[in-house]
Amino acid sequence: MFPYISKSFEYPINVNAAECLKQTLGSMKWSRMRYEIHENSVVIEHILPPFFRNSWNPIFQGRIESIGNRQKLIGYFRLNWFVLVFVIIFIGFSIYKLLQTYFSPDVVPGYVPNWRSDRLAFDIQFVSMAVGINVIGWVIGIPYQRRIVTAIRESMHA
Repeated sequence: MFPYISKSFEYPINVNAAECLKQTLGSMKWSRMRYEIHENSVVIEHILPPFFRNSWNPIFQGRIESIGNRQKLIGYFRLNWFVLVFVIIFIGFSIYKLLQTYFSPDVVPGYVPNWRSDRLAFDIQFVSMAVGINVIGWVIGIPYQRRIVTAIRESMHA
């Protein structure tokens, strides 16, 4: 269930994958799914309960390809683009500060003796926190990824 790794779902012979997916996701059982299904593109997202937000909520994005008389849904899970950019900047800046401290001299005029080791400890903790927050957000999103995959698999048998 890692993000950005391609997933493939093959539909039975002579079945319109887009229509099967629309029909399945339109049922009451999948009412918590928001989806956009066009002739060749698919975007599916699980709607979270009120008062609960997860910026790492997975979004399935894919395309429908015809291969002979079969159709395949090929796609991947991704994050909201804004969240992805924020995560990259946040972790990148944290690592930059860690490296900046690591390559600084031990003795700097005007700084407290042994400042570098204290600052390195802080920077390592901050990088760990930045990565940890993202891992927790991703782990919380795993059940929603599985629910989307279950809906897609159910549409293959509709």
